[in-house]
Formats: sequence, structure tokens, C-alpha cells
Amino acid sequence: MNKKLKYIGIIISILVLIIIIVLNLNNGIKTLELKNVIKRSDIETIGTKYFCLGANIFTCTNEDIRLTNIDSNKILWSEKINLINIIYKKVDNKFAVASKYGYQIYVFNEKGKQIVFNIGKPIVDFTMNKKGYIAAIQEDENRNIITVYSDKGKKIIERITYSDKSGRTMSCSLSDDNNYLAIAYLRADGSGINSELEFLNIKSEELIDNVYATQKYKDRIIYNIAYHSGNDLFALSDKEIFNINILKNIVKQEVLENNLDNVFLDESANKFIALKANKQSNKQRNLVIYDTKTLKVNSIELKEDVTYLKYDKGNIMVNQKNMLYCFNLSGNNIWKIKMPQNFSDILTVNKSKIVVISGNKNSVYEIR
Repeated sequence: MNKKLKYIGIIISILVLIIIIVLNLNNGIKTLELKNVIKRSDIETIGTKYFCLGANIFTCTNEDIRLTNIDSNKILWSEKINLINIIYKKVDNKFAVASKYGYQIYVFNEKGKQIVFNIGKPIVDFTMNKKGYIAAIQEDENRNIITVYSDKGKKIIERITYSDKSGRTMSCSLSDDNNYLAIAYLRADGSGINSELEFLNIKSEELIDNVYATQKYKDRIIYNIAYHSGNDLFALSDKEIFNINILKNIVKQEVLENNLDNVFLDESANKFIALKANKQSNKQRNLVIYDTKTLKVNSIELKEDVTYLKYDKGNIMVNQKNMLYCFNLSGNNIWKIKMPQNFSDILTVNKSKIVVISGNKNSVYEIR
């Protein structure tokens, strides 16, 4: 009898082990392993921005910009700069930075500074497309000014409207073929709060009136727009998301049941990533991944409070209770890691390698 129980116990143990192995294979979640810790000599300051460029880290502070190799911590180049309230944009391997209400936009790549755009009026915001064209939103008393520059710094077009007529400029976007500019305005009057989208043709310098279409949205606040997939325009409002192709007269929209937080837009992958409140719990959030062309959504329920969300190079990184989980754009959890209590930022080097910036050190992790 004892022998039979012993054999049964062995069989049960083997079955449990097989089940555990199968479950691990099925979930496909990998664990990252600490490979290297690099101490830095610089002192981290509030407002510092970090990006990955290949095997290097691009660091932008109020006083300087530098490129440092991840593994050797060697500074490849650095440049003194004076920035206040940094505005930044990253497109492929280019970075553009400016001071809010400043007068210059600096564009860098891995080799260093490429060009400086001198802007006529205080900069409120700006956008940059894949070809390096810049559209700068400026304020001048009651005038809204948007100036488009080529990648060489040549002024292409300047659009001037008045806030008492058009309203306040909320966002703008340039198509990647440099042919079109879209502008979102917000206007409040006796009839309520309304948004208007304005579409301009900027490919021909001979046009007298570059505006070729407008769209009005009543009782809506459209605060973010971006071209993607050629001439499709993604628009985010307080109540809906839109995909608009004004040339083909196509407008798709999807109602948002709850407000979105921590929004990220990947124009090249046609994805929009955000956190949305869970219907069953005010504390919990759902990770939502929208296809910007079809507006179909993939929703992932997150069980714990989210303290950090970042999208970088196809990785959606979510921090919950000192655990960092990484999802891909299909919504699959691909790796996880136990995080330090305090960290400034997490950079994606590639799909199997990240850098955690914490205090005066960089911790390099790779998939085990």
C-alpha cells in the first residue's frame, strides 16, 4: 500500500511539473535579468529628458544636450544650451527641442546638432514630420500664428488667424509628404464650446488661399491631431476619437465611454495607446490600444494601480506595485521585471533590452 501511495505521489508531482511547464510556455512571459549597472558622474535635474538612439542615450537638460554610449558611459558629444520648460519631439532618429515661449527650435541626430530654426514669435508648441519639416505654433496677443519650415530652415507658409474669430490653436500636424497642414482650433461663444479643423494645402507656393477644407464639431474639445497612413488624420477629443481623410470625404468616429489618460500615438504603426477608467472600479485602469485607421480597440484589464506608463519602440511598459510589465501592440504581455522603488525613466534599446535610469546610475536589463 505504501509503495502504491509513493508511486501515486511521484506521478502527481510529475503531472504538476508538466502543467507548470506548459503554462509557462503558453503565457510566453519572459523575465529580464540585470546585466550591468553603470554609475554616472552627472547630477540628475528636474525636467531632464532621455531617449535612446541605437546603442546610445540622448540626454537633454536645461543647460546641455549630450549623447552617451550605454555600455561604456562614454560621452560621444555634448553641447551647451539654455532651455526653460522643455518642449521636445522625437521622429525616428531625430530629436527637436525648444523652450516654451522661446524663439528657437534645435534639431539633433546621432552626429549632433543639425539645424536651428529661428522663430519670429514666442513658441507655444511645435510638430515635426518624418522629413524634418517643422510647424511652430506661436502666440502674439490675439493672433494665432503657425509657421511651416522645410528641413533646411526655409519658411514655407505662415498661417495667421485671430482668436476672437477662429478661437485658440490647440494642435497642428504636417503630413509626411510635406503637402498638407491640419490645424485644430477651440472656440467658446454664446452657443457653447466648439472645435474646428482646418486643412491647408502647402505644396504649392502659388496658391492665394491655402485652406481647402474645414470641419466643425459642436460641443467637442479636439486637443490632439496627427497625420498617419498618408493623408489620414487622427483626432482626439474629450468625447470621441476620429479618423478623417478629408480628400476622400471619409470620417470615422468612436465614442469614448470614459476619459483617457497618458496618451501615446505611434503614427507609423497606426496605433493609439492610453489608459482608460475601468467601469467596475474607479481605482483600476484598462490599457487600451486603438487602431487609428479602423478605430477598433484592444482592451487589457489591469488589476493593480498604475504608477507609470510609457510607450517606446513598440513596447508598452506599465508599472504596478513595483512590477514592470511590458505589452506589445497586440496586447500580449511579453516580459516582466521587479522594479526599483525610485526611477526616473525607462528606455527601450531594442525588444530584448532596456535601460532603467535611477538617480546617478543606469541599470541595463536583458531578456534571460
